[in-house]
Amino acid sequence: MAILLFLSAKWRTGIFACPFGLIGVLGGIVLLVGFGFAISTKDPTFYKDAVCNTKMAGLQWKTGAEVSRSMNMEFINKIMCSKDCPCEADHHDIIEDDVNEKTLSTAFKRTWKEKGGDGLLPMKFGVEDDDSVKKEFATFEDCYNEVLAPKAGNAPNDVYKAALNNYKKQVNKIRYYEEEFECGGICDLPLFYTTKPMADGLPEEDCIDAIIESELDNKIIAGINCGAGVIFILLGLASIPCGGKKKGKKEKHQELAEDPTPR
Repeated sequence: MAILLFLSAKWRTGIFACPFGLIGVLGGIVLLVGFGFAISTKDPTFYKDAVCNTKMAGLQWKTGAEVSRSMNMEFINKIMCSKDCPCEADHHDIIEDDVNEKTLSTAFKRTWKEKGGDGLLPMKFGVEDDDSVKKEFATFEDCYNEVLAPKAGNAPNDVYKAALNNYKKQVNKIRYYEEEFECGGICDLPLFYTTKPMADGLPEEDCIDAIIESELDNKIIAGINCGAGVIFILLGLASIPCGGKKKGKKEKHQELAEDPTPR
C-alpha cells in the first residue's frame, strides 16, 4: 500500500493509482464490516449477568455465582494448603503477603493460626513425620491428580461431588483462562489458582471479569479500525481520478511550438 501510494503521488498514472484506489476502498470496507460486527454484539456485562447473577431452575433457583461460591468453599478453598494437600513450605511467605488474616478468615474460612476454631481451617505448608499426606503440592491440579481423584467415589457431600464433576469437565478451559488472563474461577474468585503454581501467588480477578475487560479492549480496537477504514476509503477514492500524468512545462512549450494554429 505504501509503495503504491508513493508511486501514485510521484507519477500520477493510472497504472499505480487505480490499484491503490481499489485496494484502499476494499480494505476500508473490510475494516468497517469488522467494526459493524463488533458493535452489533451485546455488551459483555450482559453475559455476566446471564451466567452469574440470574437465578436458574437448573441450579435450583440459585445464581451461577452462588453455586460457584458453594463449590469453591467445599473444594479448592478448603482442600488446598490443608492437611489433605499441604503446600510447599517455601511458599508460605509468598501466599501470606497476598492475603491477610481478616480476608482469609472472613472470605474463605481459613486462618494463618496454627490451630483453627470457629469453623476456620488452618493453612498448612510443609509436611511432618506424623502427617497422613507426606508430599507437598505446588498446584491444586497436582493435588487433585494424586490425592483427590483416587478417592473420588467417596464424596463427603453433594456439593463436593458437584465440584468434583465440574472440575473434571472444566479443568482444561480453566487452565486456558488462567494462562491467558491471569484470573481464577468463573463467577466466584477462589482462594487459589486451579492449575497455575503457588509460586505465582493468588488469583486477583474473576475470569468472567477478565474476559469482559478483554472484550471491551476489542471494541476499542474496533473503533480504531473504523477510523482507519474511513481513511483507507477516502484515500482510495481520492487516488482513482489521478490517472493522468501531469505535463511538465517543457512538454507544454513543445506542444505550443508544434501547433500551427495562429495564436
